[in-house]
Amino acid sequence: MSGLIQKTFLIFSGYNQRAVVAFCREATRLSVPFCILAKSDEDTILKTSYKDHVYAIRSEKLLSKADLDACIVKTKATTNFTDFVILPSSEFLVRFFLDNRAYYKRQNCTIPLVSSELYAKISDKYSFGKLCEANGLLIPLEFENPESLSFPFVAKPRLYFSNGNARTLNPFLILSETDWKDFLQKEDTGAFYYQEFIDGSCFYLLCYLSMSQKDVCYSQKNLVQQAGGKSMIVAQSSDIHHLPIADKYVGMLKNEGFEGLIMIELKKKGDEFVMIEANPRLWGPSQLFVDAGVPIFEAFIQDQGFEIQTSERSEIKEVLYFWHGGIAEDRKNGKEIAFHEYTPELLDENLERLLACEVYLREDTKEIFYNESKGLC
Repeated sequence: MSGLIQKTFLIFSGYNQRAVVAFCREATRLSVPFCILAKSDEDTILKTSYKDHVYAIRSEKLLSKADLDACIVKTKATTNFTDFVILPSSEFLVRFFLDNRAYYKRQNCTIPLVSSELYAKISDKYSFGKLCEANGLLIPLEFENPESLSFPFVAKPRLYFSNGNARTLNPFLILSETDWKDFLQKEDTGAFYYQEFIDGSCFYLLCYLSMSQKDVCYSQKNLVQQAGGKSMIVAQSSDIHHLPIADKYVGMLKNEGFEGLIMIELKKKGDEFVMIEANPRLWGPSQLFVDAGVPIFEAFIQDQGFEIQTSERSEIKEVLYFWHGGIAEDRKNGKEIAFHEYTPELLDENLERLLACEVYLREDTKEIFYNESKGLC
């Protein structure tokens, strides 16, 4: 390999792990090279078939240039790869590399994302809501004074980081007076804004938008979710990407100059779709579109300059997504999972079918599944 440019994906595992695994599966199927930097010795990627792709293990939990530089140097020396494409796997990782884009460009590391300004405009919940509103797309009703609100309602951070430090902020689903008091004790209310809670059908619009080739879009309907609006547990293929609402979002994003991976969460309010949030990076249940044969990752990989044999799968399948570990995690923490047009009875009835498509109950990751099911991870 000496003297030649040899490019590979550089994957930071340990966060948004289900999406990381879904990408590793597609990269393996397409014979696309990838190197993994594990979060720690306890990183679950080391319990998978992809452990042979781990060339360095980070020594610090927080991202630091010194630690990452050492990992990158070690990976280069071990593999002879010269150029790296950073997989945009998690929000904190993406923000770090965008802030240090010029520094890592000098180390031949490509960040396959739009500018940090546009990324924040899409990813920050408040600014993206205002962008949608300006383009005639519905967002939840906002309230100036949460003290007078009836439950439930949602407190959302205006920015990803809290003012004055690097602490990340998460949305809060306020269901009761107890939740509200807990929120007031933990958070600076000025860093949040407040919206109605929409208890309707829940969808993800899934896209790869490209300036050089055809856009790829798909969608899923979410059926079961972790408590507090956390990760999806059960989802199924949907068709809302064929509706005019999908074209409106794609058109708006293209007009802004956005390209790349993006997931937009929508909820149904009557006959209309309301925007909840957007993630312009990998999203947790990516295995759903991978199992369906939708070439979202293929298009992304091709745009990064990798030559691949394009998919021979001519038919998009309707599939289910299931993450059993999400149930085990909530049960362990004494929380109740949330149902969207689904019931505990349906979950029990369909368990065998769901387990057949469980994200980790597969040959390459079965140890993660068994550990999660026992509550060990």
